[in-house]
Amino acid sequence: MTYKELYLATKNSLKSNDVEAYSFEASQLIEYIYKLDKTSLVIHYNDNVDEGLLSDFNSCLNRRLNGEPLQYIMGYVEFYGAKFIVGKGVLIPRFDTEILVEVVENHLSLNKRTSSVIDLCAGSGAISITLASIFDNSRFFGVELSEKAFGYFRKNIDLNHVNNITPVLGNIFEVVDDFANESLDVIVSNPPYIETSVIPTLQKEVLQEPKMALDGGEDGLDFYRKIINLWTPKLRKGGFVAFEIGENQEEDIKSFMQDNNYEDIKFYRDYQGIIRVISGIKNF
Repeated sequence: MTYKELYLATKNSLKSNDVEAYSFEASQLIEYIYKLDKTSLVIHYNDNVDEGLLSDFNSCLNRRLNGEPLQYIMGYVEFYGAKFIVGKGVLIPRFDTEILVEVVENHLSLNKRTSSVIDLCAGSGAISITLASIFDNSRFFGVELSEKAFGYFRKNIDLNHVNNITPVLGNIFEVVDDFANESLDVIVSNPPYIETSVIPTLQKEVLQEPKMALDGGEDGLDFYRKIINLWTPKLRKGGFVAFEIGENQEEDIKSFMQDNNYEDIKFYRDYQGIIRVISGIKNF
């Protein structure tokens, strides 16, 4: 069997099982098992595969066909040009979340001074670790409730060699008391924002991810209300807050922010044109 034949067979299997990105995932699986990059796969397209690795390949393919996310199978995901370890028990960083990182990066770049930044609901640490690696003169904190996710967070700090971040295991609504008022310059968060009733209808791959990282309550807005109410006092005047948000949630969250005297509220769209991030400045 050639790599071309394996690719076509894998692509067809994934497509028939309603995997949306079947072409991409077919090549990803082959590259992962056979230790190839995209260029090498093209070069060796008509070469015979190593038959000794077909058992491992088929095992991974079957896991994918049974609904396990590709990132869990490979054990990592690429995010903002870096690698992050993921697995069962932690939310998989999405491409759209890079918009949130860009927004905070642009804000910190304009300030050009040492800042204190906290990432609430940190998960794998993709947001805070990425920012900490860019702004090594600033201090970062990441708060995560799940012990499993927190384990990945710590591994990713080591993997990406950042030493200006403090991981905090705990409930974001309890550890808030550990931070002094007006001690933070930036709050960033990608909290759970899916409505509870919608969760059973999600793709089977998404349902493999931890529910606690998805469930935002009856209207999907529970975390935004609580974060804005509890954490705003921890921001200095002129402090910056940025959230990833769900589709059509922007006006409600804008209202929460306005009620807490935030100004210069802005929306940012993802690569599909959907408003995905909201930011604001504390004005009191």
